[in-house]
Amino acid sequence: MRIAAALVACLALLASGCIEDRCTLDDSVRLLFVYPESSAPPDTTNPHVFYSIQEALDAAPPPEGDGAETTVCVADGVYREQLALPPGVRLLGRGADRVRLRPPGGRDDETLVTVATDALTSAVIKDMDVGGTTAACIDASGGGVLRVVDSRLLGCGTAVRATGGGDLGGLEVAGTPIARSGTALHITSMADVSVLDTDLTGNDLVALADNRAGAGTLRFERVRLADNAAGVTVHGGAARFVGVEATEDHPLVTAAEANVVLRSVGLSVAAGPVAVVEGGTLDASHLTVLGEGPLLDVSGGGAAVVVNSILAPADSGTGDIDIRSSLTGDADAPTTGTNLPWADPELTGWVPAAGSPARCVGEPAPDDVVDLLGNPRPFREGKAPDAGAVELQEACP
Repeated sequence: MRIAAALVACLALLASGCIEDRCTLDDSVRLLFVYPESSAPPDTTNPHVFYSIQEALDAAPPPEGDGAETTVCVADGVYREQLALPPGVRLLGRGADRVRLRPPGGRDDETLVTVATDALTSAVIKDMDVGGTTAACIDASGGGVLRVVDSRLLGCGTAVRATGGGDLGGLEVAGTPIARSGTALHITSMADVSVLDTDLTGNDLVALADNRAGAGTLRFERVRLADNAAGVTVHGGAARFVGVEATEDHPLVTAAEANVVLRSVGLSVAAGPVAVVEGGTLDASHLTVLGEGPLLDVSGGGAAVVVNSILAPADSGTGDIDIRSSLTGDADAPTTGTNLPWADPELTGWVPAAGSPARCVGEPAPDDVVDLLGNPRPFREGKAPDAGAVELQEACP
């Protein structure tokens, strides 16, 4: 019955562009369709068709114990609404370049999408462009999980604000560029937060995370950061960066009472330390850091270990810093292991040349097996990995 009703809805609205192709038609998914008011005369006879996203969300049945969810499919157009997204709903557009959510007239200082979940529910926003407010584009709260996938968040006061409930909560932002916003991510008392395969550019602040109550991990994986005014600030919990490329004029991360992990990260920092760690630890391997430095600031009671890296700054920084099996521009770098003498690593982009002294000199790193470009590490079975963020896919010289 659900499939038949959905197909009837599409056939009735072929002139405005059927969106059935973007929705899964099976018995586990309930379908509602939304079309712009201007696209066709209202069809008051079909209970599956709506001309407002919020009307469709209001009609979505509540989550069931079997995990069934409702998919609200949104046709091409600009929708000027403020939405309250219930748990158990997938809000699915036809692409971030085709479906845009903007504030209603005169309301550009209020939150666009509000999401509330509990520990047993989740919600999804997919294939939509959300932006144009000085408030939050998405405000999520509660103990469930929100996924923002293949979308775009532009020109927001805060792109995503997420606050955990009594059972904490989770957030995943994947394939969703965030740009020209005040704060990209504002996180409070959350479980794991994952930012995957995403560009964050031109924001005032990449992330502000207070996880002293939640003790969660803020993860950035396969992410590019560029031209942001400030980086990631985290208090409590942990921050993990894997396969991240950053071109910035400020520290990548400032952490207080938090543990920071960097794996296969390429950084071009014009001045100042890459990381500031107070009362926590920094565990880094396979970095390529270009810039004047200093490299790190762990003078506030933190400690740092850096291995298998290419480090151009001539000043390693202050505090308890251990640099091993790395090329470093600081001849006096504090180290308890083999500190290879600095030499021109002959980089092309982040990639060492075949004759670079960074080749085949690293220590084994069992949890760092993929480089910045997604190549396997080490490339040569039984051999030492290259130093730096990128593993050259050639035999040792």
